[in-house]
Amino acid sequence: MSLVAALVSLLLYPTAPQAQDTPDPAGDALATPLSWGDDDAGFFDLGRLEGARELAVSGYLDAAFINAQGEGRAGVPSFDQATAGIFIGSPIYEDKVYASLAVEFFNQPRAFNGLGRRLIVLEQAEIELATPVEGLRVGVGGFLVPFGLEDERHASVVNPFITRPEVMSGGTIYPGTWSDLGVRVGWRVKGVGQAVVYSVNGDVANQRLALQTALGVNAAPLTDAEARQQDLHVFGFTAPADINAGKSYGARLSLDGLLEGVNLGGSAVWGRYDEDNERATWAAGGHLELVLGEALAGALGRVLPLPTLLGEYVRTAEEGSDTVAGRDRARYGVYGVALQPLIWDVELLVRYEFFDPDTETFDDEAQVIALGTRWTIYPNTFAKAEYRIRDENRPDELKNNLFALQLAVGW
Repeated sequence: MSLVAALVSLLLYPTAPQAQDTPDPAGDALATPLSWGDDDAGFFDLGRLEGARELAVSGYLDAAFINAQGEGRAGVPSFDQATAGIFIGSPIYEDKVYASLAVEFFNQPRAFNGLGRRLIVLEQAEIELATPVEGLRVGVGGFLVPFGLEDERHASVVNPFITRPEVMSGGTIYPGTWSDLGVRVGWRVKGVGQAVVYSVNGDVANQRLALQTALGVNAAPLTDAEARQQDLHVFGFTAPADINAGKSYGARLSLDGLLEGVNLGGSAVWGRYDEDNERATWAAGGHLELVLGEALAGALGRVLPLPTLLGEYVRTAEEGSDTVAGRDRARYGVYGVALQPLIWDVELLVRYEFFDPDTETFDDEAQVIALGTRWTIYPNTFAKAEYRIRDENRPDELKNNLFALQLAVGW
């Protein structure tokens, strides 16, 4: 075998990692309540705290350097992106009642749009009740609305990239990181998957507006003095999204237990968004995740470092939207991710997305390509690099490609 071929073989098929002992969550305490890297949904899942005997505290921190194209402050390389999350879970009574709390601090850099925002986001404050039916649990309070996969994986120690897909964040298509007050019922059936149905106060349209306002979308760039005096925004449950007597109703199905390494499912949520409680808004989508190393382990006799593939499609709509002179407005987007393990705990990352924020117009579509690497320096310690290319179908297309570096840790 030539030297080049040997190197290629080593890069693509390094020695498989040895199995390691993992903590038993049903033991005296929940040692790793988020299981970073093992259970991507982590803290936001109903039933995640089952078996906990003590208060469990986890979280993450990250810091990034962003160099983005743009004019004025938007084009200045900056260290001002950082996020921090705290996740607390505790048993209240035996294995029947649990409580969970999640708070995230987010500092958006002005390198993105010349604006910048500092936010405290209350993502979860939920009471969870067990039922006599195995795997069936009820959650009451505030929670991250179950929709797709990406929203529950946005923490920097779970997301392999530095940026998030625009299809699922920022309010372009789906109003990502949508936390709301309501009730949900989740049922996990071993060997099949899990389903959750829920009702919440807010709705897709008003959540999008609230998110865009919080992030300063379409707002004028800040001066240096304004940025220094800017208030810290608290972005929590419902307000100002709950404006009528109606509620939103939704469901998500994930068939992640039928085949090893395969997660196939769909999500939908529907509600009314106007004060008269007459006009509907909804979102629907599907997801597919293939962890090929696990999926083919049975046939190959071992777990090889094969690619992990993930894709999601989302479509949203509003009846008689105020933003387009009373006509119905529909949006859709799709993104796909490929992650290839190499050697020395380094992974290569590729993400492609296409989205259309108004299907009735022809000059607002965009596609984004992100190329990156993630290096696991130590357990739960990640160094990342990413270059994002954004191509817009509009006459006044903005030059807003960016390069980013990030260090993230979780505990």
